[in-house]
Amino acid sequence: MNTTPLGIHIPDANPEDRAPQLRIMALDIDALFARVLPTVLTADANAVSSNALTPIVTPVMGSQNGLTRNVLSGISYTFETLLFITATDGEGLQIDLNGGSAGMTWIKAKAKGYDGSSAAAATLAFVSPTITSLSTPFGPQNAFSGWVEIEGSFVPSGNGTFIPRIAQTAHGSGSVQVLKGSTNVAH
Repeated sequence: MNTTPLGIHIPDANPEDRAPQLRIMALDIDALFARVLPTVLTADANAVSSNALTPIVTPVMGSQNGLTRNVLSGISYTFETLLFITATDGEGLQIDLNGGSAGMTWIKAKAKGYDGSSAAAATLAFVSPTITSLSTPFGPQNAFSGWVEIEGSFVPSGNGTFIPRIAQTAHGSGSVQVLKGSTNVAH
C-alpha cells in the first residue's frame, strides 16, 4: 500500500485485500482528524449541558474538561488555545496547562491576555514568560474580562489528555468562568 503525504494508506489494486486495506485507510483518516479538529466549548461555563464548565470560586486550579484534547505519546504537537474568560471582583486569574492526564517530555508556550471589559478597543493585559512546565501558572493579578491566547508545542511522554486549567489568584467573593466559543486545538 502507498501512502499520501499526510500518512494515509491508499488501497492497492488487488481486490482480494481491499477490505482490510480500506479499514487501515479509515483508521488513518480517523487518527488524522482526531489530532486536528478543534474542541469548541458550546456552552457558557454556568450553563447546563454536556460541555458545561463549573465557575471557579477558589484559588485551587480547576480543569476545563469541555476543552479536552486526546494526545499520543511521542508525537510532536503544536497547539492554540483561546479562552474567553470573565473574572470578577479583582481577585485575579491564573491559568496553567496541567489539567490533563498526559505528562510531557517537553513543552514550550507563550500566552497573551486581552482585556475587553471596556467599551473601547481591547487592551493587552499581560504577556506570560516562556512556559516550560505544565504546572507553571500565568495570568493577570486583577479583574479580567476578555480573552487569553496560548500558543506552543509539546511532546507527551504518555498517552492521555491535554487540558487547560484556571483558578482565581485569591478568593473573597467573585468567580472565574470560561465562556462559550473557547477552543483548544492540538495538531
